[in-house]
Amino acid sequence: MKTDRPSVQAFLYSREEERFLIIGKKDAFSGLLAWRLVKGGVKKGETDTVALKREIHEEVGLKEVKILDRVYYYEFNYLNQNHQVSVYLVEANINEKIKLQGESTDETPIIDYKWLPLDDAVEKLSWENEKTSVKSSVKYL
Repeated sequence: MKTDRPSVQAFLYSREEERFLIIGKKDAFSGLLAWRLVKGGVKKGETDTVALKREIHEEVGLKEVKILDRVYYYEFNYLNQNHQVSVYLVEANINEKIKLQGESTDETPIIDYKWLPLDDAVEKLSWENEKTSVKSSVKYL
């Protein structure tokens, strides 16, 4: 039986520098580095905004963020779960220190990050859903 898993994803950018944040995690299947957007599940009782701020802080340590708007939505099925992903445009301070999430029992460690110009960020992202969400979000900048 498939279950629903609501998630939030952050399209983090620096307005001043016109740079976008992507993170590198080891892919569970290939073992290769996969470039991603910050993303995580919404816990029971959480709003998207609360979950998004929590995930951003857990994964990259940023606190100085401003959630601007929900800019995209997509779904995919993985391991018998229907993932429902709401993508938010989030303004961040590029000068705030990044603190990457380490290994835990539940999470794959984040091993790298990059602030890139838009076209470079889109090209580097590993998953088509994330590339499409970024391309669709640009009109909100």
